[in-house]
Amino acid sequence: MEFGKVNWFIEGCIDEQYPSIDHKILVKLLRCKIQDEPFIDLVFKYLRGGYGETAKIKHMKVGLTQVSLISPILSNIYMHVFDV
Repeated sequence: MEFGKVNWFIEGCIDEQYPSIDHKILVKLLRCKIQDEPFIDLVFKYLRGGYGETAKIKHMKVGLTQVSLISPILSNIYMHVFDV
């Protein structure tokens, strides 16, 4: 109802967004708004935790797993700078 005149739109596919999120940039963005360093460390440990089956665990240096509940939230935090 309050949407004004629009001159352009950006179209894109975000299927490959999760695997390309840089952990260091995400933690830097979190530190801008959150002053609780133990919480930041917990998020960083989650990011580096990895995934896999019992014998092989793949540690991630870049990207988020799509199966967790927190990944969409972290993804939105990461993309907020682009939206602004």
